[in-house]
Amino acid sequence: MNTSESTAFEKACIGRAMVVPHWLPGSSSLFWYKQTLPLNKWQFIFVDCEKRICRPAFDHEALASHLGEAVDAKKLPLGWLNVDPEGVWVRFQYKGKTWQLKDGKLAQWEGEFDMRDVEMGRDVTTPTPRTAKGKTDLQIANLTEEALSYYWINHDGNSDWRIGVIPARDSVRLGSPVGYRFRVESRSGKTIVLEINRKTGIANIEDTPDGLLLWWQQDPLTDAALETPAKVGLGDKPENQVFIRKHNLWSRKDGVERQVSYNGFEDDSFGSASASPDGRFAVATQTRSGSAYPMELKNSVPVEQFRPKIKKSANGPGGVHRRAGDHLPTDRPRLFDLAKRCEVPTDDSLFRNPYQVLLIGWSECGTKYRFIFNERGHKHLRLLEIGLDGDVRLLVDEASHTVVDYNQKLWYKFVPETKDILWMSERDGWNHLYRFSEDGSLQNQITKGEWVVRSVEYVDVKERKIWFKACGIIRGQDPYYLHLACVDFDGSNLRCITREDGTHVWKFGPGRRFIIDSWSRVDLVPKVSVIDAANPKQAMFLHHVEQSPDERETYSFPERFAAKGRDGKTDIYGVIVRPSNFDPTKTYPIMDVIYAHPFQCITPKPFKTFAVLRKATEPGYVAVIIDGMGTNWRSKAFRDVSYKNTIDAGLPDHIAWIQAAAKTRSWMDITRVGIQGASAGGHNAASAVLHHGSFYKAAVAEAAYHDPRLGTARWEEMYLGWPVDASYEENSNSTHAKKLTGALMLCTGEMDDVVDPASTMQFADALIKTDKDFDLVIVPDDTHYASSDWLAKKKARFFKRYLLDGEESPNAAPATNPSAR
Repeated sequence: MNTSESTAFEKACIGRAMVVPHWLPGSSSLFWYKQTLPLNKWQFIFVDCEKRICRPAFDHEALASHLGEAVDAKKLPLGWLNVDPEGVWVRFQYKGKTWQLKDGKLAQWEGEFDMRDVEMGRDVTTPTPRTAKGKTDLQIANLTEEALSYYWINHDGNSDWRIGVIPARDSVRLGSPVGYRFRVESRSGKTIVLEINRKTGIANIEDTPDGLLLWWQQDPLTDAALETPAKVGLGDKPENQVFIRKHNLWSRKDGVERQVSYNGFEDDSFGSASASPDGRFAVATQTRSGSAYPMELKNSVPVEQFRPKIKKSANGPGGVHRRAGDHLPTDRPRLFDLAKRCEVPTDDSLFRNPYQVLLIGWSECGTKYRFIFNERGHKHLRLLEIGLDGDVRLLVDEASHTVVDYNQKLWYKFVPETKDILWMSERDGWNHLYRFSEDGSLQNQITKGEWVVRSVEYVDVKERKIWFKACGIIRGQDPYYLHLACVDFDGSNLRCITREDGTHVWKFGPGRRFIIDSWSRVDLVPKVSVIDAANPKQAMFLHHVEQSPDERETYSFPERFAAKGRDGKTDIYGVIVRPSNFDPTKTYPIMDVIYAHPFQCITPKPFKTFAVLRKATEPGYVAVIIDGMGTNWRSKAFRDVSYKNTIDAGLPDHIAWIQAAAKTRSWMDITRVGIQGASAGGHNAASAVLHHGSFYKAAVAEAAYHDPRLGTARWEEMYLGWPVDASYEENSNSTHAKKLTGALMLCTGEMDDVVDPASTMQFADALIKTDKDFDLVIVPDDTHYASSDWLAKKKARFFKRYLLDGEESPNAAPATNPSAR
């Protein structure tokens, strides 16, 4: 198979293994789903989890014969169904009418047709309201065969602002204010309106003969378990309402408004307030303004005029660009006695110099206000509460000599019913769960071991049980594989619900007894089963993709490989992708595709479309993708390799891994190794030819922050610390420009509003000053991850020159002449 054929096969396998359950009303064990078949066909399947029954939902042939000779029984033009559990009847809508097939007879149905949480709205003219009731964290699932673009319908009814794209048979997460409206459109022009009218759930979008259909998948247990940090203005208290006016706190009682604070000003303003449940006290957050420097980009080819145009861009709220070391806004919670209209003094020694303050809110008893303080520099994270007397108490304290990972690993939950605080922490070197009492004393470590809790799925307070997503919990499997597990509050009864060797995704049924589990690997097509969570085992197997003899002969799976890293002890994991015309008798240059950012890992684990990696092999390369030390979701020590050392990029581990792979694969030529990356990966790729030029012969670095001093405060201060010190200069590629020995191409989009193009230009300037030869490619009017075909061809020619054709880098050290000794 060539690359396009392989991608088509991968998409077909993923689509055919996708099971989206439609649970029957009032049932926790019965559902139907639309099963995708080869040749763009489908059928409807009914499943009874309790009785272990999986069968066609109705007689497809009989229905097709009723609908007409032109109707294919495996391509029935149906959308939503009502299914009888006994298989006696099925109801559906067709050509604007509701029908029932019963006992082989088709008749129009005049009774009720259940379409709970189903929407088919097309009205794009109604604008988004200007007020919102909270925020959401939704998942939008594209169940169609086409990519879907989604556009915000703004407050004036305009829907031209595209927010993003959802690939076919894929999903995205969307954080949005409640009440916002979005226009969702397929490539073929079908449209539906998504109105955010709930705070959680999955918005599933399907293709039907009548157009796009949207249906909501809700999880009441997840809704009840949510506890999201938010700035909440409680203006609905009957005793006393609080609000902000002219930068100060005011109260309203019995229609009388009174000013409470007097020290709020434009640059030091009160911005949120929350009254206690009895209305006697309030906590208001006062925010001192920080620096406000927008990123200025020069568009040399604006559409609307001939002369170049300056655009001011921002990567943060308020139209500002916060760089490492900038003066940031600082929040300070303040306590007020509303009856006396005065501030209750509080000692801020536990929450000075914040990077961020996350407001939680009042306790159940209404006498304590809780918040999380993250100190600038990210070495201290504290869960604090303020009493009505102004006493500030420390409940949980996280400290690290490197960094407390609040970006990926902050999770907590107050459980008033048991007077517990559940908390996530890396304090023992691995990301695990802990239980504290309400007074902050540690009760027990809930999970432990050389594996990590990836996230919490939900907390069952009644059963005192936590369901969570884990990595590395099953010894002998790839430690990045995701598994579902549960454990009691006291740490007992730890159970891994999913067991098969692969990475898992799952969907809970109502009541969470039955789970639709799908697992796969890069070298294993997806398999789907039903798990009975009450007795963790596979209740019934639903589906797997059978490869045809031709597919088995021609399709090449990516190859999993693990080898020891730089220390000779730690396992490093990656994959190898061979070209479509692979010949084991030949040798191939190696292309390392890198993105070694400390906040994530990127080596693919599930079976997916590997189009990017396969494209990298097309000219005749073997592509590899590896997670070296310094990346996320292993031990804390594994990731801390990158602390004040982002220039390392795990490259010594990449080199050790590639050398180990090549020892048993004669077709991998380690004398011709290239590397490419974008954004953080661009910094990594350039570092490779600066510091490891004897191994990496050529690199393409695209859209990169080559100097962390131009990076964002959020990421650079997280991994290089604060205040800005000598480590920032040491981790700058510009500092090491004179070390360049490999061939290097620098690329940037002129209008990149994520990574400042100035970073690339300053690195280029440093290279010029040290008389280094390199390629500089600037794409006019293009943004981050410039994706033009022109640039792709340019990069391909560059690698061909230095890897396929074997031209020596102009920066290579001259060969030693033995006769000169």
